[in-house]
Amino acid sequence: MTDRYEHLKARAESLEKYLNETRREADRNPGRQVLYDLALAEYYFSNYLPGRTFTDGGAQEREHLETLRDNLPVDAGAFTAYNVKRFQQELVRHIDNHLASLPKKAN
Repeated sequence: MTDRYEHLKARAESLEKYLNETRREADRNPGRQVLYDLALAEYYFSNYLPGRTFTDGGAQEREHLETLRDNLPVDAGAFTAYNVKRFQQELVRHIDNHLASLPKKAN
């Protein structure tokens, strides 16, 4: 069993601080709203994966990521829920592509 996502805890903490600090600015500046939604998407993604462990084979992990791609929550505080969902799907797709490129372990 591995927890390859443990490092995301620190990233989630950093994103939470960023979101708290920039919300008012994003309220006043439409250009910042997309950046805020991107950070919000990454925050949910980074907060979800730490602590989850998967067998080293990778198939279970890839299956979980496939389900996750369409089921991460979208916060009501998002400026555009569509952007948050799209950003989350891209994050999951990136991780899934990385996992697919890893060498398969022999049994």
